[in-house]
Amino acid sequence: MFTRIIKPLQYLIKNYLDLLLFYAFIVSIPFGKRHIFNLSESTLGGQFIEWKAFSLYLSDIVFILMLLFWITRIFTIQYKKTKYKCQIKYQKINIYYFVIIIVIFLLLSLLSVIQSDYLSLSFYKYVKLIEVSILFIFIIKNISSIPRLITSLFCFAFAGLIQSIIAILQFIYQHSLNLHIFGEQVISPDKLNVAKIYIDGERIIRAYGTMPHANVLGGYLFVSIIISAALLFISTLNKPINRNVPRGTFFEKYCHKMFHVEQSPYLAILSHKYFQSIIFLIITIQFIGFILTFSFSAYIALPLSLMIFSIIYIIIPKNNIRNFYSKFKRIFISNAYLYIFIIFIFILTIIIFIPQISSKITNINNVDDYPVIGRIDSIKAAYTMLLASPEFGTGPGTFTLEMRNLSEYSGVLDYWKINPVHNVLLLVAAELGITCLLLLILLIISLIVRSYIALDKAIFPDNILLSTFIVILIGIFIIFQLDHYFWTIQQGFLSLWLIISLTAVSFTHLKRI
Repeated sequence: MFTRIIKPLQYLIKNYLDLLLFYAFIVSIPFGKRHIFNLSESTLGGQFIEWKAFSLYLSDIVFILMLLFWITRIFTIQYKKTKYKCQIKYQKINIYYFVIIIVIFLLLSLLSVIQSDYLSLSFYKYVKLIEVSILFIFIIKNISSIPRLITSLFCFAFAGLIQSIIAILQFIYQHSLNLHIFGEQVISPDKLNVAKIYIDGERIIRAYGTMPHANVLGGYLFVSIIISAALLFISTLNKPINRNVPRGTFFEKYCHKMFHVEQSPYLAILSHKYFQSIIFLIITIQFIGFILTFSFSAYIALPLSLMIFSIIYIIIPKNNIRNFYSKFKRIFISNAYLYIFIIFIFILTIIIFIPQISSKITNINNVDDYPVIGRIDSIKAAYTMLLASPEFGTGPGTFTLEMRNLSEYSGVLDYWKINPVHNVLLLVAAELGITCLLLLILLIISLIVRSYIALDKAIFPDNILLSTFIVILIGIFIIFQLDHYFWTIQQGFLSLWLIISLTAVSFTHLKRI
């Protein structure tokens, strides 16, 4: 028995260790475990300042290992080049279009680094840009089949489940869970600079997970919930395949095909009723964790992105609308009891936490929870920096330092007010210049538009995957206008570029099942 298990695992480790590490990398993204190289220089008034830190995260280490084993595989094993050939009829997409945008973005960012007044900090942030660019190339070259893409999404959903469980326990106990080994923040109602809500004068902490802030967890769980819902749709609509294989060979064939190409028994697994029940449970737990973050940017992004996608989808020909409703009807009828249960849980959760949510709104001007004045000041500072250097900005990662140097803010800002502007578009324009801002917008809009075009003639499960990424990118773009963590925080930044990369491969060259 052990031989039958060990032998396929040995095969995987020998031939696909880089891919296994990629899946581990996805799971490691939300964990904040890291080493800070310049801890003393990153403190002000005895308090740690995130925006000045040079950090090596657990996810960075996993990424480096993944990259090393990928390079090793390229030079030691016969490497089959992936043909950038779209499998959707009448859809001619050249992935190099996106590569060119990213390369130009990197070159312009380098010019911004060179003229920065804080060269070491800007160079560190530039290395992060190179990291996600390499991630983009790795995904393009290796996530070459739908099984691999769905496995990647399942890893993201699994990581979201772990974060949700931690978040629920943090809210119940109202303090951190001593998971510092995984990068958990030290949080409590009495600790300064911890996100809280107020009910009848009582401080109640918001759920953090292992993220640096509750808002980051809210955005991450928004993405995870949409992905989990997509897995549920694929599971429900998928037709099971024949599982009859020779005795003693199933596991090995499963491993080989799951990590290679063409056909995969993952279809049968996804169609199993227990798998669907598990996904329902995952979504329920994630939604509860999502509510407990009390992140209004994520609260807004979830329904609004779905609403915008629905409006866009109406533009598609009517026969697709009929197919959509017929598939939705099939999903609901075949799992009616589960849907009724999960809807009940959602409504019950919202009802239970109405006092906390309303308290968050009524206490929006509380300086310890939602510094509105500070956000307005940072917006003014962003425009000042943009007007001073519109071509290349002030340099990557320098916004907070440059803001303190402005005459109207010099020496008057407390440490907790030192935050990047809560608008990614303004932040990119201020730090990297107008051209880089336009390139970032072009990249995201191009991904949404091309996914929309591909969706018109996509077949299962491409249509589900494309719809998923459109909704997520719309939601992220909404959050761009309200917060900065998808650009400034490790967990948000890697999640953003992971979604960008997976979206690019979803309509370019995925091999059919």
